[in-house]
Amino acid sequence: MSAGEQQPAERERTSEVRGVWFVTAASYCEKRFGAAALQSVTDEMPAPHRRALLNPDGNAWYPESMMQTSIAAMERVLAQGDSERFTGIIEGCTEEGVGLAFRVFLRVTTPAFVIRQIPFMWRQIRRGRGTVEVSPGVASASVRYGDFPYFDDPRYRLLTEGSLRALVRIATRREPDVRVVDFTRSSLHVDIRYFR
Repeated sequence: MSAGEQQPAERERTSEVRGVWFVTAASYCEKRFGAAALQSVTDEMPAPHRRALLNPDGNAWYPESMMQTSIAAMERVLAQGDSERFTGIIEGCTEEGVGLAFRVFLRVTTPAFVIRQIPFMWRQIRRGRGTVEVSPGVASASVRYGDFPYFDDPRYRLLTEGSLRALVRIATRREPDVRVVDFTRSSLHVDIRYFR
């Protein structure tokens, strides 16, 4: 394990990620960087976690630790430690994961509507720990995550930033300003400005 990665305590093991995240990440990484790069990413992961990216089941639930080691390996191998590059990779994964029909739907809604759907989207991709509260406005929004003990890992903050930026960009067809305002080990506050 490298900096930022942690062995979750027993109470934290209840956090799980739906396999569709791994399917999307593997697909995006292979398309964007090639099969050899995806293999290099999985080679950086602990052996028991490699299957999450090499042979993901979109309907299965995986322990949070598999996501943590996946994004850590992606950050090391594909982004080479560059946080902007890593955030761009996460944005690409998110855009890849938004299907064509959902993309069309997002484009005919308001940014505030998309923001209000974030708690629902969280529950579709995660189960167990974590809460999400949103405060959408006409030109900006605030998103607060709680009871999720991974936000001291900078990759999780970048993951959140990139995912939110991609979703709002699809809805507005503009580049939103997404900023982490504050965080603790188990909470994160993000502000999004979608109209300037």
